[in-house]
Amino acid sequence: MAKEKESIFSWLLDGLNDLIKNDWELYISDTSKELSEKLKRESDTVNLFFTDNSYIELGKGGAIHTADLYTQYVYWCDANALKNVTQQRFAKTVYERKEDIK
Repeated sequence: MAKEKESIFSWLLDGLNDLIKNDWELYISDTSKELSEKLKRESDTVNLFFTDNSYIELGKGGAIHTADLYTQYVYWCDANALKNVTQQRFAKTVYERKEDIK
């Protein structure tokens, strides 16, 4: 057990020295960054909903009210066993991405 403590302590000191050398910034590998971005995309149910878009039914003139769109989104989440975001979060996300959604 004492040998393990020494190894762990040595590993911690090596990490601390690396952190100091990097001006206290953690190093994140490109692979970790890519996986993190992939996870964000795959867990973004609003984005997935618009990517699928087979559930989106537009009204006359190709428009739809946000509340109606949210209802379709919730239905889509239920059908795909996904957790939906709140209506407020959904509306904010749609507004933030309105240029990408068209």
